[in-house]
Amino acid sequence: MKKLLITLLLIAGTSFAGQLTHTTAEVDEQLDGVYAEIYVNSNATVQVIPTGSGYTQVTNYSANGDSSLCTPDYVNNKITLTRNGEYRLSTHVSFAGSGSGNTWFGTIFAGGAELADIHFERKIGTGGDHGSAGISGFYACTNAPVDIDFRMRHEAGGDLNLTATYMNLNVHRIGL
Repeated sequence: MKKLLITLLLIAGTSFAGQLTHTTAEVDEQLDGVYAEIYVNSNATVQVIPTGSGYTQVTNYSANGDSSLCTPDYVNNKITLTRNGEYRLSTHVSFAGSGSGNTWFGTIFAGGAELADIHFERKIGTGGDHGSAGISGFYACTNAPVDIDFRMRHEAGGDLNLTATYMNLNVHRIGL
């Protein structure tokens, strides 16, 4: 792929001497891809989420997905970005929650900080109902390594049970 791109540029008579602002290694990384995934499939394990405005890290991941130049770590429920750049972060969760008429909130954290532009809100009608939600957004990583994780909360009085049946967390670098 890289050789084809460069060959096509040369055939077209493109001169890019002095125009490249990135190293060959950075261009190689971008062309090869920088990405990772952690996920769970058919989970039945319950996680207790306390009430309040603070988010709790969701901990039911069971496997690492494909990755390149990032570190998926399902055991610790995170993906570590090992390269700086612009990333698309996304997650999808299919879940059941205890209680009735409760609204659940989810977001992605980077380096322990809530990302203000990546959230969802989902109401579950009755205890045991399943719902799903997905979110995605951009994140500029300027000081790798940075840990990425997914967290949820609710505002019901007391603790609620969360069963994340199907869930994934993905990172994909889209620019240097």
